[in-house]
Amino acid sequence: MMRKLNDVTEAVAREKSALFVDLAKHSSWDDVDFYDFTHMTPQGAGKVGNLLYDALSNSIRDAEQIAPPDKE
Repeated sequence: MMRKLNDVTEAVAREKSALFVDLAKHSSWDDVDFYDFTHMTPQGAGKVGNLLYDALSNSIRDAEQIAPPDKE
């Protein structure tokens, strides 16, 4: 079920040209990152934050390299 949800979310992101971060593909997850199948512990939430930060930083850096420089 989670794979299907992930696939649909990725498809919508591609359709909308939005950034998609596939957190499921990361192998850094441990049992202590989750309270249950839905809720994360503070440690798990911290990992999500770091992964999202890295993805957004890379996306911004890539966009800045593509964008023409401002004319002042």
